[in-house]
Amino acid sequence: MDNSILTTAQRHPVIRIVANSDQRFRDVYMKVRLLLYKVLTLGWFLLLIAAMFFLTNGSLRWALTAFVGAILLVFVQALLIVCPHCHARPGVWILAIWTLLFDLELYVADVLFLRECPQCKQELVAPVGNLESTT
Repeated sequence: MDNSILTTAQRHPVIRIVANSDQRFRDVYMKVRLLLYKVLTLGWFLLLIAAMFFLTNGSLRWALTAFVGAILLVFVQALLIVCPHCHARPGVWILAIWTLLFDLELYVADVLFLRECPQCKQELVAPVGNLESTT
């Protein structure tokens, strides 16, 4: 086989190992961010419950504090994920769509089951079996 048509990673196995390790790191990093994205849903949902509790007890200041905290968590959550393919922010897309349609239940469902980018329709994290071995 002619060496001139081989890529650098094919000629040097060490570079191939480093490139695969970098891809694995990015996949693990994205999985952790997706998990944090889903856990933040529980956080703002509990803050909304706390706001309703304080509002029914007559503590307007604490209710407003919990409500503002819930809104801040939703914005942080929306900006947390970036698609590695098209560099869009799927959280902002989902937030915009379901805010315009006034449907909180479908927003929560989309957040909890987020696996692909709503813009480019590609997986946010590579499936486990698609990575090459490093040997």
